[in-house]
Amino acid sequence: MTSISALWQNLHAHPEPAGQEHQTRKILQDYLRQESDLQLFDRGSWFYGIHDEQAAETIGIRADMDAIFTSRGTLFHGCGHDGHMAMACACAHRIAGKKIGRNVVFLFQPAEENGQGAAECLPLFAERRIDRMLGLHNIPGYPLGQVLVTRGTFADGSLGLILHLKGKQSHAAYPEDGINPAFAISQLVCRLPQIQRLICFEQFQETTVIYVHVGEPNFGINAGEGEIGLTLRAQKNTDLKRLKETVIQEMKEAILEAYAPEQAAQVQLEIREQDVFPATETRPEDDAHVMQMLQRDGFDAALLPDPMRSAEDFGHYTAKTETFFFGLGSGIEQPNLHTDPYVFPTELLEKGGQVWEEMLKIF
Repeated sequence: MTSISALWQNLHAHPEPAGQEHQTRKILQDYLRQESDLQLFDRGSWFYGIHDEQAAETIGIRADMDAIFTSRGTLFHGCGHDGHMAMACACAHRIAGKKIGRNVVFLFQPAEENGQGAAECLPLFAERRIDRMLGLHNIPGYPLGQVLVTRGTFADGSLGLILHLKGKQSHAAYPEDGINPAFAISQLVCRLPQIQRLICFEQFQETTVIYVHVGEPNFGINAGEGEIGLTLRAQKNTDLKRLKETVIQEMKEAILEAYAPEQAAQVQLEIREQDVFPATETRPEDDAHVMQMLQRDGFDAALLPDPMRSAEDFGHYTAKTETFFFGLGSGIEQPNLHTDPYVFPTELLEKGGQVWEEMLKIF
């Protein structure tokens, strides 16, 4: 018999980056074949298992598998996905052989950190009818095992927006013969702080300049191409869409202001997106229901004061089924996620399995 602690140690010792979770999947499948009653279905980069009661309703649990890099460039489970996987397995072990009145799908998802994994797993919903998908994330700074719910949004949505401008290169001695995109890009940077006042957003939003690149380090050339990369972030998917549209419109207006009309007409604007994370939104009525039921059954539960500003790709599942996402406190003194000292607390493993089993009763 393999304990949950031993499973976690094995996962923790073999961190793998997004999209390359090969050994991680094998470790998990070996454990689940031995310690659960799940029927396993391997889909290459991801897999799922079913606790099948031939019931009319099916509920899903998502666990993410990928690791990240330390500041020294080495892999480690600095977001606690090793704990997320182990807690899901603990739940699968706890319900083995039991009748809980529904089927349970345990989805083990790759590549959460780059926002690609959830979208990759969407074919699951064509294979299986899932009435509700559940997910969690451990959160340092809160009491160990405390269940944290929000009021409508658990994690902000974000997207990387790349605006590439192609103007006209010229000799640096004759800049008037060229169209240097640096002037339009600098106009946009100056406009960004005003966006909050341009439209009324429902909740928090922000725009972060990630990089600006114009031309090459050649002092004889007046650059003809350049781009700016931005991370857009908002609590609501509707606001994230409006924020993106506003930034693009501001870029177009900056082009018109930066150049003479005949030059502005020659500037080509290319728009690309990457690392797209929809906001992880929950229904307020679900938040209230979960809080009430957890406290009734003796669990420590509290409201998270504000949504997590770090994004979570679980939001992709909301287009396919009802979803619910919550936090699990990983300790008041626990180092922050994505920092070198972070290690998922093993004391939370069994508690997390208990919380997952309780969630299956609540929903």
